[in-house]
Amino acid sequence: MSLLNELAEKNSVVAGSDAYKRITALFDEGSFNEIDAFAGVNGASGVVCGYGTVCGMPVYAFSQNKDVLGGAVGAAEANKIKKVYDFAVKTGAPVIGIYDSNGAKLAEEFDALGAYGDMLLWSNNISGVVPQISVIAGTCAGTAAMVACGADIVIMSETAELFMTAPSVLKASEKWEDDIATASACAQSGVVHITAADDMAAVAAAK
Repeated sequence: MSLLNELAEKNSVVAGSDAYKRITALFDEGSFNEIDAFAGVNGASGVVCGYGTVCGMPVYAFSQNKDVLGGAVGAAEANKIKKVYDFAVKTGAPVIGIYDSNGAKLAEEFDALGAYGDMLLWSNNISGVVPQISVIAGTCAGTAAMVACGADIVIMSETAELFMTAPSVLKASEKWEDDIATASACAQSGVVHITAADDMAAVAAAK
């Protein structure tokens, strides 16, 4: 199989993923333009990034792709998200982040930690400059939860989970409660502003 055919095959898999369906549903029909579609490890990435219009207005967005290594975040994913933030600052357009990832790319070690640090920095730097909306569509954990909760508006699916410390750690210390990471608990604590029945309803609420 040629490199172009291999990349095209991987791109078709991404196009059928929940991440791609969510981000295209966010934008007006036919307006989505993907950024760095083939950037990643062997042409596969744990995040889909791009821009388009929402109700006729320009918007930048990223959607974590759990179909690729569980949506793991590494240097490639961070660099793609950085472009979203950079373009948003230059144009004054909002940023919408759709979160669904099991965590960092452990194989990248310190590069993965640096990627999360960069995401925190970039999202902090555009705070108050352009509007930010977070959509918790699946698992949002650890540093990603910190980034997501820093947005102006946080929307969470009732089928998602949001937490800082892994359930396995809290269960070992007997501090885990079954509903602690749920949308209703996060809304009650004030971390989440809007809850939705499922991931697509959460995307619709953001739109």
